[in-house]
Amino acid sequence: MRTIITVLAALPLLAVSSAQAADAGFCQAFQPILDAAQQGFEPLRGEATAPGEWRATRSVPQAVDCQVYDAADQPAGKNYTCRLTIAGTTVDPAAADYAEAIRSCAEMEVFGLVDGVWYLRTKETGVQVSMIQMTHPEPYIDLVVYEAD
Repeated sequence: MRTIITVLAALPLLAVSSAQAADAGFCQAFQPILDAAQQGFEPLRGEATAPGEWRATRSVPQAVDCQVYDAADQPAGKNYTCRLTIAGTTVDPAAADYAEAIRSCAEMEVFGLVDGVWYLRTKETGVQVSMIQMTHPEPYIDLVVYEAD
């Protein structure tokens, strides 16, 4: 089954550089999320908020309202979500900066950039990651991690 993590991390409005995103704290926080993608996110399930929904026990630095969902009726299966708010305009390359940061956390290859969506895949486990820079209601990044088939 294919599993999706959506990380929509909420940060105070501040400029994000790949150097800030790639610091050891980011990688230390992101690696357990990648690992949990291979386990149906069970290690990240905290307090239940509704049937098939839990508060996540881990997040990337400064993220808020992270959740784990069991969407068994969806192709994605289970997923993890947070929101990452970014400063500036949507033409800033924040998603590209985060793509580089994530690539520094695990050995990954870029396998596509389509309509502003970055697609990466870990070489070791096949876990896939995509990042989408959004504009409404404010600039933010959706970060989605998919478990390999």
